[in-house]
Amino acid sequence: MKRQEIENFENTMLEAFYDNDKDKILQLKPLIVESNLSPKDKEEELLEVEALLEAMKAPDETPNIELRTKIKEKIFDIPNFNKTKVTLFCNNMQFYDFETEKLIGKRIIDQYINTKDIKM
Repeated sequence: MKRQEIENFENTMLEAFYDNDKDKILQLKPLIVESNLSPKDKEEELLEVEALLEAMKAPDETPNIELRTKIKEKIFDIPNFNKTKVTLFCNNMQFYDFETEKLIGKRIIDQYINTKDIKM
């Protein structure tokens, strides 16, 4: 049940992100808070929401440096990448230096080298 709830949140996040629908992403916050997820899972899902919103900022909007640092650290520490986390990395690559991008990219490729999932 918990895994399905997380998957539903992440699918909604991705759909809203690709539709550039900030309001839909924002609407997830109270749903996540009220969900049956563990406090740790809620924190992770809320961080993913914030990360996508940060990535959607226009160039003239003030970046949240503290949030970007937290996102960078979180993405770097991910042991396994699912579609949402790969999207999170790809959409926040501008936060990293080139060597770190290569390192994370290699980890993703190593994880999915034998997949038949064309989206990955």
